Amino acid sequence: MPNVIISKTAIVAALNNLKGREIQVSLTQSSYLIGYLALTDLFRKLDLSCHKQVLSGAYAVYGWMPTILKSPPTGSGASDLKRLVEAGRDKGNYLDLNAWKETLQAINNSVVGTSKFLHFSAPDVFPIWDSVVARSFGLSQWHQHARAKEYIAYFNAVHSWLLDPDSRLPENFRSALRPLKEAHNLGKLRQLELALFWEGQLSEPGETKTAKR
Repeated sequence: MPNVIISKTAIVAALNNLKGREIQVSLTQSSYLIGYLALTDLFRKLDLSCHKQVLSGAYAVYGWMPTILKSPPTGSGASDLKRLVEAGRDKGNYLDLNAWKETLQAINNSVVGTSKFLHFSAPDVFPIWDSVVARSFGLSQWHQHARAKEYIAYFNAVHSWLLDPDSRLPENFRSALRPLKEAHNLGKLRQLELALFWEGQLSEPGETKTAKR
C-alpha cells in the first residue's frame, strides 16, 4: 500500500470530492446535537486543574463513543492534559504537538478519545480525529490512525488550511451546513472537521447520505 500523506493538499482533495454531491445535514440527529452540545456545555464548566473533573470529562467523552473507558487519565496525565489545553489556547494555530506525543494518548491510551477530550476543552484549536475522518485521507485500517503521529499531521494540516485566507468549504456543503452553523455557532475548525467526516462516510460516487455525528 502506498504511503498516505495527511496534509493541507489532502484536505483540499477530500473537500473536492464533496463538490457536486447532494448533501443533507440533519438538524435533528440526537447523537450530534444532544451529545455534542451537552459536552460543549459541560467542558465550559470543568476545572482541568482538578483530577476528578478531568476524569468526569473523560468519562463523559467516552459516553459519546462506542468504546468503554478502561484506562482513565492518571493524576500526572490529567496535569499534562491541562498544560496541553493551556498551550493550545495560548498558541492556537502555531502549537507544536510534537512535544506532546505521550499526552495525546493520556485517555484510554487512545489518540481518538484524547482528541475528543481536547476538542471539547478548546474547540477552536483541537480537531476531532477518528476512523471516519481518517478514511477521508485514505486511512482505512485501525493501525493507520491510532498513532499520535497521524493526529499531529492532521492537526498541522487542519491549521494550515485554516490559516490560508483562500480556503473554502465547497459551496454545496456550506449551504447544507448553514442552518446548523447559525443555530449552534459552529466555528470554522468544526465545520471543516464535519466536512471531512461526511466525506469519510462516502462509499460510492453520487450516493446521498445524511451526515451524523
